[in-house]
Formats: sequence, C-alpha cells, structure tokens
Amino acid sequence: MAPTSATPSSVPAEDAVDDLVALVGRDGFAPLRWLDRFSEQISGRVRSEQVREVLGGAPAPFVVRDGADVVGGLVWRPLPDLAEIFDHPVHEVVAVLVDERVDRRTTVAGLLGALRDELAGRSGLVMLRLEVDDVESLAGATSTGFTVRETSLALVNDLERRHLNPPFDPAGMKIHRFADGPLPEEMRAVLLSAPAPIVDDHYHADPRLDDDRCTAIYDRRRDQVLNGVRADVIVYREVDGVYYGFGTFKRDPDVGRHGLTLLNDSFGYRPPGSPPGHNRVAAEFMCNVPLLEDARLVQWDTQATNLPMVNMLAGRPSIRFCRASYMLHSWTDET
Repeated sequence: MAPTSATPSSVPAEDAVDDLVALVGRDGFAPLRWLDRFSEQISGRVRSEQVREVLGGAPAPFVVRDGADVVGGLVWRPLPDLAEIFDHPVHEVVAVLVDERVDRRTTVAGLLGALRDELAGRSGLVMLRLEVDDVESLAGATSTGFTVRETSLALVNDLERRHLNPPFDPAGMKIHRFADGPLPEEMRAVLLSAPAPIVDDHYHADPRLDDDRCTAIYDRRRDQVLNGVRADVIVYREVDGVYYGFGTFKRDPDVGRHGLTLLNDSFGYRPPGSPPGHNRVAAEFMCNVPLLEDARLVQWDTQATNLPMVNMLAGRPSIRFCRASYMLHSWTDET
C-alpha cells in the first residue's frame, strides 16, 4: 500500500505521541526485538516508552500519512554534548518507524530527506542506526545521502545458561560495585593513565571529524565510568599490583521496569602493553560470575572490526549473538 500523502510533514510533538507510539507496534525492525527471547513482547513496550520519553523534549517529529492514519514517522533530537566536542551541530535519529503496509524504502527516504531539509543551511552531522536486515531502510537512507560508517554487534551473556560453560580460572579477576563507594584513588589513577584506544568506531571512520576530537569522546567516557557515572559495576584484572584491563556495566532501568535485569552500556579496554591472555580470562569470568545481584543478562556492544573483543566473547555457550546494526552518517551541507 502506498501512502496517500507521501510527503512527510512536521507536526507538534504532543500531537504525534499516540500515533508514533502505536506505529512502534507495526514496525517490523525494532532494535530491541531480541529481548522477546527472554520476556514476551518486552521489546515493544520498552521501545514505545523510549519514543514517548524522547518526544517529551525533542523537536517536532516528521510523519507520513495515509488518509488520517500515520504510516511513517521520524523522531530526532540534537546532541549538544557532541556538538560541543566537534564544534558542529550533531543530531541523532532516535527512531524511524514505518508501517509494514507501505513501501519502506521510499517512506524512509522521504522522512530522512525532510529532516535534511529542516537542518539545511549549516554544516551539521546527522547520525542514524539501522538493523542490518532492514535493507529497504538502508537503501532509502543511502539514496538520501547517508553513508555506513560502522557495523556493530551486540552479544549477550545469559547467566541462566552458565552451567553450559566449561570450567574456568578466575585468576586476578575482581569486581567493584559503585554502590559500595568510589574506586580507591590509587587504582583510579592507574586506570586513568592510559588513553582509551578506540579507533575503529563510526566517529573515527568519518573523514570530516577530527581524530583527536573523536578520541576525546572515549577519554571522557573512561573518566565518567571510573567515577561511577554511567556505570554500576567495574570488572578488572589485577595481578601483583599490575592492572591488565577493565570493563564497566550499568543496569538498564528501561528493561528493569518490566522485570528483566540487563546490564549494558558497556565500556572497557586493555591498556597498551598489557600481556596477552587478559581477554580470555576476563570473558570467562564475566560469563560465569554475577556482576550485580539478580542480574541475568550482560550485554556487550562492539564494532564488528574489533576482533579482540569478538574473539573474547564468541564461542561460549552462555553467549548469544543478539543484534547487528549499522551506524550511518550524513552531513547536511552535502548532497
């Protein structure tokens, strides 16, 4: 079915909330689909809440109508913290939603084109994440000037499956829970001393973004998590006073409201010069030991090109590969 009004229109956010939330349930490519393995229909409930929350403070969304029905929608917002780092306006497409009855490629192209027109006049970055199997949306996005800058993987450890894992040696692995207090100052200083070596991400892949500014994003993130901001727990390996690496996770409140305990928002690294073997020990430990009380699922998101991380996690029976997605960039002053 082709929408009778294929030209997207901008509408006040308060007038579009119910229509766009309803559209979440009619879109076949929700990014949280994998959660339904663990709790029936949880993905739709969580995604609807996220869209509703963003619309409460976001710019006016765009919609496509078929008569009186909304069959396409785009929710977006500015990201002032990244704009400050890059000295360019930065915007995020939070959700692009399409009713399965209409042509997905042309609807997505129209919505993204309308957003680019809205932002035209000054150079600025627009970021969009799509599921890898959403090929029609990908075609619509690339036809509108978006370029794939990263392929990401989400791997999730299910502690209810840990009995399937082989025996492991937790040598040197330790847990610090920020609810018990801040990191000891000596430990914090050591972990802050090494730069965050993330270079295969979508920021660094964009030739218009300065590499030092891209690296500053992750250095800031490292500083935050080591102070317990965006982190509830840190897992680290320390042997004879030498720290071999760390990873941090935060409890997901959106999923938790529906009775499923998920730790995500992961961040970590192995400091340059650390001897080999840390990744294997860390993965075995985190796949078998609960990091927080009652936590069932632990999620890692990483770039497909980050082979040390992928190799660290792949192959353990408690791990599930749950999601693959693309991050796309578009500059508003480019055609």
